[in-house]
Amino acid sequence: MGLFGLLAGFGVARYPWLVGGGWLLHVLWDALVHPLGVASYAPEGYRFVCLGFDVLVGVKILLDSRE
Repeated sequence: MGLFGLLAGFGVARYPWLVGGGWLLHVLWDALVHPLGVASYAPEGYRFVCLGFDVLVGVKILLDSRE
């Protein structure tokens, strides 16, 4: 866990666009872990909230990294 934190900190400081892109790729993880039509341990609306949150945060980081 500490290694991931170190890499994320380095990414934010040096390559924020990479962090934003990685956050957007997390959408794929969410879609694979919580596919539609399959019973899941997560509440019904969770998959949409999580997908939406990941897209918003990823796009925000990418837009901010252009400055």
